[in-house]
Amino acid sequence: ELRAEEMSNGFHAWSRAIGKSGSYSPKVTGYNSQGFSTNVAGMQIGGDYSTEGVFVQGDKLTVGLFGEFAHSSFDVSGRTAHGSISSKGIGGYATWQQHAPTGSQSGTGLYVDAVVKHDWLDFGVDAKSVTGFDLNNGYKGRAISASVETGYGIDLGDNLILQPQAQLVYSKVTADSFTDNYGVTVSGQESESLRGRLGLRLEKTFFLDDEVEAVAPPETRNTGKGVKNTKGKASARAPQQPRKKKSGRSVTTFVDANVKHELRGKGGFTANGTSVGSDMGGTTFDVGIGATAKLSDNVSLYGRASVEFGGHT
Repeated sequence: ELRAEEMSNGFHAWSRAIGKSGSYSPKVTGYNSQGFSTNVAGMQIGGDYSTEGVFVQGDKLTVGLFGEFAHSSFDVSGRTAHGSISSKGIGGYATWQQHAPTGSQSGTGLYVDAVVKHDWLDFGVDAKSVTGFDLNNGYKGRAISASVETGYGIDLGDNLILQPQAQLVYSKVTADSFTDNYGVTVSGQESESLRGRLGLRLEKTFFLDDEVEAVAPPETRNTGKGVKNTKGKASARAPQQPRKKKSGRSVTTFVDANVKHELRGKGGFTANGTSVGSDMGGTTFDVGIGATAKLSDNVSLYGRASVEFGGHT
């Protein structure tokens, strides 16, 4: 959303609400055929500073920090098992944007994004086995992640921009060991992911009003013999009309499509000396729609909804 509008220099503050739901349904049948569903809700709050001309003339660099908290839950289909994860985290980011080519609108040209963050996790598990015993445990964990993204906005005219994108995201989650009510010790809980993404975004901006730009009159000086221009000749002129430029309130709508491929995607744990692992490799796809509404020079609203499908575990 930083790239959806022309950011002014100086400090900015922002907040974001997050909501997500999903489900997994295995293709096998029998004891191991249970799928699960998940729900996630959270909030991010941050601030950043933008400045121009850092590396080349007209470019813009934005650096910032943010804090976040989230809660997620999952339920296993056909079983009396569910769990939750609560997280608190901090992160930092930097966005570099090339100055839009002459005659092109904001958002065209090259950009590079980088994000790093660290989260502290609280896990809760509540389950009942097929033989009837209960399992109820809570334990802590940590997560680190880093992302690098780049893209290039192509001006198609009529306030329409086509933007190819590429991204690489690394994440790693570890959890503390614990012993359950029946003496089973679980340790070595860890998952690691390296996911690549190729995407294409098409956006169009609608300007709701024009901002009037005042035009200063030509320089004059008083010689005592009437008003003259700087060349010393008397002149008479009509008042200049103010110019209009596209600014003020606007709405940028967009659609995007992405292909994501898991390059690493492994996880596992050890229970009483027996190792259990999973391979989360594969390719997924998502399509989304969204909008950024610029309500004033200081207030903007952003939203995106998407559907993801494919992949295997």
